[in-house]
Parts: sequence; C-alpha cells; structure tokens
Amino acid sequence: MPLIVCLPTFFMAITYPISGLGNFKQFILILVYILLGVWNAQSFGQFVGAVSPTFQKAVVAGATLMITFLLGGGFYVSRFSPNLEWIRYVSYISYMYNALVLVLFDEPSVFYTCEVGNLGTPYPQCRLDPVNSTISGTEIARELRALPVYGLGWVAAVLVAVSLVLRVMTYAVLRWFRKPNVH
Repeated sequence: MPLIVCLPTFFMAITYPISGLGNFKQFILILVYILLGVWNAQSFGQFVGAVSPTFQKAVVAGATLMITFLLGGGFYVSRFSPNLEWIRYVSYISYMYNALVLVLFDEPSVFYTCEVGNLGTPYPQCRLDPVNSTISGTEIARELRALPVYGLGWVAAVLVAVSLVLRVMTYAVLRWFRKPNVH
C-alpha cells in the first residue's frame, strides 16, 4: 500500500508545480483522483492475474485490455464510432480523465485566451476573432469530456465501486475456482 500512495504522490509533487496548472486545492483533488485510478489499476491487475491460467497469458490479457482502456479513456481518442461507444463506459481511465478535466477546467469564472493561427479549433469564437476572444473553463471542460458526468462525487463513487467489485471478484476467483496445487 505505501508504494501505491508514495510513488504517484512523489510524481505529482514534482510535475504539478512545474506545469503551473492550478492552486493547492486542485492539486489535492487531482492527487485523490490519480490515487483512485492507481487503486483501480491495481484491482484490475489482480483480477486479470487471478482469472488467467498462466503468468504469460495474464501479461498478454492485461496489456491488451489496458491498451484498450487507454484508447477508450479519452486521452488519445475523443470521438468513437457508434459500435465502439461502449468502451468509454467500461474504461475506468475515462472516469479518471473526466475527473481531472472537471477539476482543472470546469469553472465558469476562469477564461483562457484563444490560440492565434489554430483554424481547427472547436470553439467558434476563436475562429472568428482569435486575437480578442476568450474561452471559459466550462466550455473547455465540455469539449474535453469523454463521458457525460454528473460531478466529481459521482466519478469518485464509480471509481471506488469498480475497484471494490474487481477486488471482490478477485477474492471469489481465488477462493472458489483456484485451488493451490498441494502434493
């Protein structure tokens, strides 16, 4: 448990001030959601390891599913075809991504300036007048979200629930389906 908390905290303590993203309250919220994501990743890895018959199959299954979850999480792909839309709701990474977007950008009183020369921007006011226009944090959060979310508490509840369900399923697999080989 200490490594699960210490390594992400150490990483965030270094990278967050360098990035200049926000205040201390946002730092704490982001750290909480990153720790929830790490806890989910650990739960997911334990479950895959428990259901896989061999170590090699567990590594292949875990890597394949994690790549799928990363792609569906919203970091790399934000628009899905209708037949792959379900990946967004299965991937715990998309919930963590949404929480980070909400913490960083979902404030109507904060405004950001438009990037000059970016004609592919999704914000119409930036295409019309990129020099004098601004974008609210709420508009950015709406554009970046991969899922319709109802708030940070809802996202935290989903992350905790997914992790607990995975841990209970891991326990059930190890308790009733995997018996130790005693000779």
